Amino acid sequence: MEIVLRCTDGLFKGRFLYVNPNPEGETFGSGDPRDYDLTMSIEKAGLDPLHARILKKGDKYFLSDLNTSSGTWIKVQQTTNIGEEINIGNIIRIGPFDFEVMEGEEKSLDDYWIEKYELKEILNTLGEEWTLQTLLSADIENLKLDIQNIEKVSHAINEIRELPWAIKCIRIFVPELEFTVGWEPVYVGSSQDTDITIPNLSPYQAQFCFVNSKFYLVNLDENTFNVYRKLNAGEEFQLIPGCAFRIGKLEFECCRYNVGRFSEKGLRPTMEDADQIIHNLFISPFETVSYYAVFDGHGGSNCADFLKENLHKIIKKHIKGESVVENWKGPLVDAFIECDQSFRDQYYEIGKFMGSAAVACMIVEDKMVICNLGDSRIILSQNGQAVQLSRDHKPELPEETKRIEANGGIVLFGRVQGKLAVSRAFGDFELKTASESEETTGPLVSNEPEIHIIPITSSDEFIIIGCDGLYEAYTNQELVRLTRDKLRKMPLCEQDPQRVIKDIVSEATHARRTADNVSALLITLSGGI
Repeated sequence: MEIVLRCTDGLFKGRFLYVNPNPEGETFGSGDPRDYDLTMSIEKAGLDPLHARILKKGDKYFLSDLNTSSGTWIKVQQTTNIGEEINIGNIIRIGPFDFEVMEGEEKSLDDYWIEKYELKEILNTLGEEWTLQTLLSADIENLKLDIQNIEKVSHAINEIRELPWAIKCIRIFVPELEFTVGWEPVYVGSSQDTDITIPNLSPYQAQFCFVNSKFYLVNLDENTFNVYRKLNAGEEFQLIPGCAFRIGKLEFECCRYNVGRFSEKGLRPTMEDADQIIHNLFISPFETVSYYAVFDGHGGSNCADFLKENLHKIIKKHIKGESVVENWKGPLVDAFIECDQSFRDQYYEIGKFMGSAAVACMIVEDKMVICNLGDSRIILSQNGQAVQLSRDHKPELPEETKRIEANGGIVLFGRVQGKLAVSRAFGDFELKTASESEETTGPLVSNEPEIHIIPITSSDEFIIIGCDGLYEAYTNQELVRLTRDKLRKMPLCEQDPQRVIKDIVSEATHARRTADNVSALLITLSGGI
């Protein structure tokens, strides 16, 4: 597996690097390559002469600090499930403050296990003298409880007996500020409602929590400050897509694939599109699920913005725990329908006449999962040949026309009821509600997506995801040819999808004068073609 590092902050923001998979790996520093064993010599970026190294071991990549003065810092991401594990001796950075994690006092975990296994009500039923310890030593079968609670207690006790009964708390220390973290979560932020109030942070910046006998740090708001953990001496941190690290004044994001994005509003007065790139949904610790989506709004930007904020979260909820990708189709359909209902619940009035098409591609191991609702489109280049991976949901498609007419609607001038040019979409609730005045008996616009699972082959070169404005300017094959030609003019491992997709979109809006908003993503599936 290739790993791409894209610089997201600092002097080289926007530049990228395909990590060397050979035994020597990549070594970063500011020293003279003639004097130091460097593969990446970077000046004026606050690096030590020898700063950090990435080595591939088996099929995994590991980052380590080379005993530097400023350190190598792992970014604590909002998208991970429980944050970054922290241990005694760690240095953590929250905004402008560096905290040291130190050993604290020992505390009983009785209250923690009582809460976790929901035993408080049962103990109250048994009497004031009952504690977790007396419950552990009791004859469960003879307790005056109903069968359901006896089974619940028996299950809890069997598990608790194998777990620690006390923990060493941790102390979080910085000059003039110290606090202890036990099994109860501790919130840090500028709000007076947080456990630890620090001015200038976001109201709720970070959380310390205890989960399954370990302590974790969670970043609650990346918009105000980032949160980091410093690598310890000799520590090897596994790089996976979606993680990020900081060395000196530079920050790098770890990506499974190299991706470019660009949008322009064209001749429209406002931008109603949105797009999303998430290099890892963190659905499972065992596999990477990359997520790329374009949302083509109409009637306003609210629906597209809502999808950008919420659709991936609902998808994640529906497919979490299902390791067989082929079983995702039903849950993904349910996720789209739930997301549409959620938009309806929150924005029904404006959602009557506003909506959005949506097309998303999730890449899992060697498979692409295509989710499509509306007329945005995904195309694939296979050895230079354009392959359309999604179907445009237009009202004039025979099966779409049949469904619309069966519910009492009509297709007029290629539009549902002469109004909407797509037959499936989020929002547009006026056309999803039966109407006596228009003699409709059911939804004319569907919120059910089409889902396809497609294997990735060695002939697959890149994917383009775009709104319909992009495909008004180019045919599929023309788009593949232009994109391929631009990529091939660049050296291998330096083919930059960001530069290419910017050129493609700019030509669509300026040279070809497309009237619509144009938004597109370009995902390259290898280091070069």
